Amino acid sequence: MIVCLNSKKNNKMNIFLKQAFLNFKQTGALFKSSIFLSKKIASLIPNPDLDKLIVEFGPGNGGITKEILNSMSKNSKLVVFELNPVFCNELGQIKDKRLTVINESAIAIKDFEFYGKVDCIISSLPLASINKQIKTAIFKEVKNTLTKEGLIIQYQYSLLDYSFLRKRFKNIKLRFTLLNVPPSFIYICKN
Repeated sequence: MIVCLNSKKNNKMNIFLKQAFLNFKQTGALFKSSIFLSKKIASLIPNPDLDKLIVEFGPGNGGITKEILNSMSKNSKLVVFELNPVFCNELGQIKDKRLTVINESAIAIKDFEFYGKVDCIISSLPLASINKQIKTAIFKEVKNTLTKEGLIIQYQYSLLDYSFLRKRFKNIKLRFTLLNVPPSFIYICKN
């Protein structure tokens, strides 16, 4: 059997896999998000026809990013924070004027004038591998940047951080996506 690895799709998968092996603690996954997970997360953004400011943490090479862009209104804005420069380069190849790519950690959101202006944050951060102090600082900034009705959609491969999120948000809904490797829990958190 001969397998061709020269297609764009396989090349993107190879790039993700290589980055995952180089820094698993940062990517938190060996496989990129499935189309099923990506679509499910994008579908959870409330009122997609209204103009919004959406932030994404840890977009990797953009699977979820593309689905968010597909579901946003034409005047919405999506700002993504990605620490990995290889992934930032891939994200920069997405041609959409609504997208801004920032090569910084999620904690850098505090350096931008988003206080109380973000309608939704989508987070792929691997919470289980992030130091508790850093995680606490990130979520403090998350709460500061969200609008009164804003929410954060965080996905994980386990329920280990449920109590961490429960201490910070009054309202948490949980969804599950079986069609992802590994299957994923999606937290929808609001004040």
